[in-house]
Amino acid sequence: MIEDLDGRVAVVTGGASGIGLAMGEAFLKAGMTVVLSDVDEPALEREVARLSVTFSDQIRGQVCDVTDNDAVVELANSVRDRHGPVHVLCNNAGVAPAAPILQSTPSQWKWTFDINVQGVAHGVLAFVPQMVEAGIGHVVNTASQAGLATNTRCGVYAAVWRLIPAAAFMQLASMLWLAYLRLCTVSWRAPQSVSPACVPTPFQHPSSM
Repeated sequence: MIEDLDGRVAVVTGGASGIGLAMGEAFLKAGMTVVLSDVDEPALEREVARLSVTFSDQIRGQVCDVTDNDAVVELANSVRDRHGPVHVLCNNAGVAPAAPILQSTPSQWKWTFDINVQGVAHGVLAFVPQMVEAGIGHVVNTASQAGLATNTRCGVYAAVWRLIPAAAFMQLASMLWLAYLRLCTVSWRAPQSVSPACVPTPFQHPSSM
């Protein structure tokens, strides 16, 4: 476990709003260099500009679609080349189409799975080798209580989290910890376990799909 964050490097996906932005701000206050990543370029630029007023060269933003493995690898390489090995990775990007399940579309199912599940895999594969090589690192995977409880308008989101529940992220943590001799640690957080409501972010699927 990394106890001293000062001078370390963190990458947060889905970092332009919500939980991701909050984690990024907390890391900055702890003295870390932070790279926020998001697909929403205007929002990302706005938040990086705002944070730069206080944290200047500690903060940077990079547009990245976590469903694109090559883009995530490019993000990892870019951060390493500029700042050195990443010490903390937050696989936080996530989406939730809001519609009754029988009104959902195949593209919504794929979109949700590709970001919420495949995005985590892409992050682990791109960043953890850096951590292992450096001999230190921690991965935070944002999960959801929706795999255990849902409502009539979150069918696809809940189904994806039921298929790949938070317990799977716990198992991922154990496997990485054992495989790499405790050099890299992994944790998971389910927002509703610490918050009584949904976090307001622009993560709903466009109505056109």
